[in-house]
Amino acid sequence: MINTVKWLLSALSVLVLCAACATSGGDDTTGALRCEDTNCEARHRVCIEATETSYASCGECVADTYEFGGACHLLTTCKSDEYEKAPPTANTDRECVRYSPVCALGSFESEGPTATSDRVCTLCPAEHYCAGGTIAPEYCRLSSTHHDPTLPCDRIADIALGSAHACILTQNGEIVCWGDGADGQLVPHPDLASAIYLSASSQQTCAVDTEGRARCWGDFDDYDAIDPSDSSYKTKPSSHQNYTAIEAGTSHVCALAPNGAASCWGYNASGQAEVPMSQRFQRLFLGTYHSCGENMDGEIICWGALGDNNERKAPEDLAEVVSISTDQHHTCATDPDGHVRCWGGTISAAAIEVPDDLGYVVSVKAGSRHTCALDEHGEVTCWGNSGMSEADVTAVPELPRITQIGAGGNFACAIDETDGVTCWGDDRYGQVSSVPSFLRP
Repeated sequence: MINTVKWLLSALSVLVLCAACATSGGDDTTGALRCEDTNCEARHRVCIEATETSYASCGECVADTYEFGGACHLLTTCKSDEYEKAPPTANTDRECVRYSPVCALGSFESEGPTATSDRVCTLCPAEHYCAGGTIAPEYCRLSSTHHDPTLPCDRIADIALGSAHACILTQNGEIVCWGDGADGQLVPHPDLASAIYLSASSQQTCAVDTEGRARCWGDFDDYDAIDPSDSSYKTKPSSHQNYTAIEAGTSHVCALAPNGAASCWGYNASGQAEVPMSQRFQRLFLGTYHSCGENMDGEIICWGALGDNNERKAPEDLAEVVSISTDQHHTCATDPDGHVRCWGGTISAAAIEVPDDLGYVVSVKAGSRHTCALDEHGEVTCWGNSGMSEADVTAVPELPRITQIGAGGNFACAIDETDGVTCWGDDRYGQVSSVPSFLRP
């Protein structure tokens, strides 16, 4: 009976203490018989249940916390723009650090950011351009090892083919040529500044520079030696003209002024250098004995020797023209629907027989006796007859995706999306095999 009374008194004192504890909200858990009566949860600690010999008490820190200064603290959660630089321990919080800014111009992201690591930005390698961010370095095929990695790569802007030579024009205005150079057609005119337009035909190359000057080199040597008394030739305008484009024919050239006025000079026995003065043109394209231009209304106007039956004259029902090209005796054009149409003389009859299975063509080029077309998928198709059994220009090699094409005497060239140049066909003058090494795919 005495023991029972003692136990009741002890239990009553515990209840009183627990009530006081709950009321005060303090850290004292002394005398708590249940975890609900402790403040372990608020202290981020594990509650140890009461036993027959002990009261409920608070133990170690719960998960996702760490202990420091005798107290348990919630672990920091890294934000979306942060990564965990150092993981938490029993006594330290995790360390969160903001991700570094996106990689700057002239560098590239070699390793992407993760939950536990920052992005890694690496300096651009030599001969490359790095646009920054996650964009991979771009190899600058046309640039030297001193290329500034913060400047875009120089790219091929155009390609022009003559009878047995080829030239490219870069976006920075440089001209590079290869193949037959017997008449000096590979070395740009010494007075030429940075070029903005390029053309080639037969044994000559022509360009317009940033100062609006038209210059030709190779056969006829810029036409400076033409005898004014020779009625079969038309002399080059003596005064400086502000030209925007130039096209080379076999032995004559025509250039465009900003207002669309055309000037022609060189061989003129068939009237190919006599421009219809009432016309203004958007673009020009020249053959051997004739010249043509697209006027401001989109109409194709031709002059010179147009053939016995005017076969070199543009068809009257020719629709809107997107791409157009003329060589010695034939012309081909594409319309907005990607269809190809060709016309011209009998010497290139096979070159005007357009295949039926062409896809959507975005560009067409006329060669001496052949024609090549580039479709929307970057594939090249050529047809015609090179006239040389040892050089089938229509046998197009396997190529990557092509962005530009050119057709010349008995050979053709293509530029792929990395600015690699591939040529095929007649190689008697190295116009195929002597493509500069830095231009080869």
